[in-house]
Amino acid sequence: MKQLNNWVLRILLMIAVLISLILSWMIWTNNAKYQQALPNVSRTHHVNQRSTAIKKDMGTIFAPTKMVLTQHHKQYVASNNQSNMINSTMKVLQRAQFKDPRKIVTQNSQRYQRYLRFDSSLQLIYPSTFTFNSLMRVMNQTDRRLRRDINFNRILIQQKGNHLRLFLLDDRTFTVYYLDQSQFEVTKLSQMVNRKNFKTPVFFHQEAKNISLYYDKPIRLAKVSYLLSKQTNNFYVTNLLNSRQDANISTRKNGNLTVYRNGDNRSLVVDNKIKAVTYSDYSKTDMPKNIPDLLNQSFQLLSNVGNSLNNLYLFSHSQNNTQLVFRTYVNGFPIFNQSKFGAVTINYSNDAQTAYFSKKNLQVPLPTEQAPVQLPSTHTVIEQLTHAGYSSKNIQKVLIGYTWAADDQNKEIVDLTPEYYILINNQWKTFNDWLNRGRQ
Repeated sequence: MKQLNNWVLRILLMIAVLISLILSWMIWTNNAKYQQALPNVSRTHHVNQRSTAIKKDMGTIFAPTKMVLTQHHKQYVASNNQSNMINSTMKVLQRAQFKDPRKIVTQNSQRYQRYLRFDSSLQLIYPSTFTFNSLMRVMNQTDRRLRRDINFNRILIQQKGNHLRLFLLDDRTFTVYYLDQSQFEVTKLSQMVNRKNFKTPVFFHQEAKNISLYYDKPIRLAKVSYLLSKQTNNFYVTNLLNSRQDANISTRKNGNLTVYRNGDNRSLVVDNKIKAVTYSDYSKTDMPKNIPDLLNQSFQLLSNVGNSLNNLYLFSHSQNNTQLVFRTYVNGFPIFNQSKFGAVTINYSNDAQTAYFSKKNLQVPLPTEQAPVQLPSTHTVIEQLTHAGYSSKNIQKVLIGYTWAADDQNKEIVDLTPEYYILINNQWKTFNDWLNRGRQ
């Protein structure tokens, strides 16, 4: 009976959301010309301009994705499934006043490790390199901009009585910067940390110049199901190709692909089979001059696309800052297999600015009675990989993520299963994929 009630609830929730989608579709679209193009026939359409207002703070996308607490010389990943503790901490930081950072450690892994283990501290960890000027921009404190920007990927906050000390840490160079500040609300930070309702023991492991977060014990994580939202092709054409009233948009179909063009400057290619979109702007040939400009341009493009930016985070960017990969996060873990390029990938070159993104996006979480998945400790994972023939020196990164898989019974639902993901030879694969490949 309980299982039947669960299915009834899911069906009723799906019906309600589908009605909402239908009403939204009626608002977003007032012509279906883009769907009527015949194979290999070009047509020209006049599109009435619509604006899509995306009210999203840039700082929620270019933000840390992990919080690690160090208490009584033990470390934990901490979170709260009712509220975003990282966003709350960043808002407390935003109200503080900062001075210019001062370098106190560099190219010294032993001293760097001591900071990673500072007691009575919390760390906010970015999945990729960030910069001080970028941090000040998302905090609306651009007057603190440095002439020579600095890189970091961790914010370390240590409490000493009623006083807080702030540091910026860079794993790549084992560099620590001291960040003097004032007007920091110590009480609010302590109250926020005490709201955690989940924590699991971890430690930091260094292999060569890579520092990874290791889960010290097996961890149980829930499987998750979501109802999907899918936008029409017309939605993206309106948002990305229609820069003026009555723009002329040509349309051509070629097999599974539908190609839309607005003159010679912009194109939109939709793969209707896998629900993926490639947008190219050939007028954008100037490379961003620095990382803050890179992030600002990328945020503007993400906003123009019009997909929901909820739970979307910058996952990685190339060392030459020409490619940014964004992933959707659930319960603090990134989703893999949403598409071959994450949720969104943006490339910059002297030829064009290009974005690859999926039409399939998470909309509403659905109740599920699936049993949680127990994952082994990270040390066990590494041990099994080395037994399968992989050198620990070639393991670049290890993390837990969710695998995206279509529901067996309903294509409008996606099932997310937690797994270990390993980066070897610049390729992300599941632990089991690497293990099976190593045994061949």
